Amino acid sequence: MVPDVAITLFTLIAIPFGAGFFHPILALLLSLPMIGVYAAISVLHTIIIYGDESNNYNKEDWDNLGYAEVGIQAILGLCYIGMAVMSCVAVHQWRRMKRNARLDRVGDVELTPSKRDDGKSDTS
Repeated sequence: MVPDVAITLFTLIAIPFGAGFFHPILALLLSLPMIGVYAAISVLHTIIIYGDESNNYNKEDWDNLGYAEVGIQAILGLCYIGMAVMSCVAVHQWRRMKRNARLDRVGDVELTPSKRDDGKSDTS
């Protein structure tokens, strides 16, 4: 699968550069389409194997090999589901950390009345 190879190569390059390059939102956006791709491929591949009416040599062995491939595709789809769940948790923690940092910045501001240009206080 071309999308899977492209995403795998991208993640192999992006992960060593640190969290700044492979953001949790990026992991979420990469995993969601792949869940759909693997679900569709698993279902379609099962239908193709089941509906095959060819009568070749060792058809049962070929069918078993195809079902093993469907099993591997389903496991990869479950791995992408796990990646999506973990990236959702990471995005939630990242947003909470970002919100807390913003609240800490606001909490450090000293709320004293300032003087305008005409010498009067802003609180009047």
